[in-house]
Amino acid sequence: MEPSISVQMIWYLAAHEAASAHFKFIEPFHFVIALLKFSEADDKEITASVNDKTTIHELLSERDQLHSLLDERGFKIPLATTKIRRTLRKRIGDGGCKDKKSEVIHRSVATKVFFQKAEVLAQKDNKRKLTLLYLATELLEHPEIISVDLLIEVGIQPKKSPKLTPVLDSCGKDLSISSAETGPGHSPAELIKIKNDPVIKVLVDSLNDHNNEHILLIQEGTRSGKELMFSLASLINKRSIMEGIPDLKIIEINLKNISQMQEGKTPESLKEQINALLNEASGIKNIILYCSDFEDWLDPKQKYLSLMLGEYLKNAAFCCVCSIKADSYREYSNKSPLFKQIFRPVWIHDIDPSFNFI
Repeated sequence: MEPSISVQMIWYLAAHEAASAHFKFIEPFHFVIALLKFSEADDKEITASVNDKTTIHELLSERDQLHSLLDERGFKIPLATTKIRRTLRKRIGDGGCKDKKSEVIHRSVATKVFFQKAEVLAQKDNKRKLTLLYLATELLEHPEIISVDLLIEVGIQPKKSPKLTPVLDSCGKDLSISSAETGPGHSPAELIKIKNDPVIKVLVDSLNDHNNEHILLIQEGTRSGKELMFSLASLINKRSIMEGIPDLKIIEINLKNISQMQEGKTPESLKEQINALLNEASGIKNIILYCSDFEDWLDPKQKYLSLMLGEYLKNAAFCCVCSIKADSYREYSNKSPLFKQIFRPVWIHDIDPSFNFI
């Protein structure tokens, strides 16, 4: 599909970004930096760049569409867009390809995939050209490029999508956002240490296999399942620089919190809310549903909870991770069919501080 004049202009800016930072190819984040730069151009700058009135009108129109797209995401121009560009440049660093002699720099495979997806969007709207709106929509929707922790770092509160997951949004907690809000984040060495943690490796390998395997984290020592899930969320936030980390959101659901939300309502209200939550989650592929208080789901006074969870997990499109203490596991493992039929047990042991993860 032929690119519009604005996409051609963005392409040139992205190529300049890649070459200046010594990258072998033009990567998706170079195009993001370029489109943010283009969004900051005022009418006078655009008018001065070309002579043809039709082209000027096209550039102004596409820039205004880009403004609307950025505004929907809370990206104020130029204050936020400039901060994002500079932060993104700092994070990606130098490409290390300083010996490149050719004046031509091509798009990477990843970038070509983004273009193909954008073309599909444009074709659905019966467009003859690939305009900036479709390319920007694909690029800005991808959390690997502009991650949650990057947005928080530049002062933008990530927006949720209540239309898509209203029950999960109200009852669950997005650990990817929570881990980003706790501080400046981990250093590269700390991230490598997290990635090489034996339990984290099991989780990542299972998630990358895409077999929807459900995992039960059994706490034998002082390290908790929640601590490890926060660490996994930190890795996911940094997956743009950490190879092999899946693109997923970790949603924690806590039965006590849900019960408190239903306080004062009919006894059936909790059951209805849990049913709605699991039903909503069962149709989503890009999440990990994390039950941090699995003992509560096994309460013999409320057997329907474990039965409901088990039925949903048998055919769920998502991965469910639950955590339980070793004593509780030993107490309930022979009583509940959930353990043997659905979950893969993964034991969490304390790590020798002298162990070299790197």
